[in-house]
Amino acid sequence: MSISKVWPEPDKLSLAVKLDTSHLACPLPLLKTKQALCGLASGQWLWLISTQPSLTVDIKALVHQSKDHLLAHTQEGPYLHFLIEKA
Repeated sequence: MSISKVWPEPDKLSLAVKLDTSHLACPLPLLKTKQALCGLASGQWLWLISTQPSLTVDIKALVHQSKDHLLAHTQEGPYLHFLIEKA
């Protein structure tokens, strides 16, 4: 499924950070995501890209714990894409 089919149009994004953690080993993608979210203001969005399959479970747990919002999640080939809004 194409990201453009499930994500808002780029001009409507409140995108603050695009974080590409592709090919990084666990736990680096999760740690870098936590750091990036800490630097965002409420309402800003983080676009996370990863190739770490286990990250899906970790991201869902992270946003639940932090009260942030997972707006979209999709996969294109080996690449996982997450759109997270800072609470």
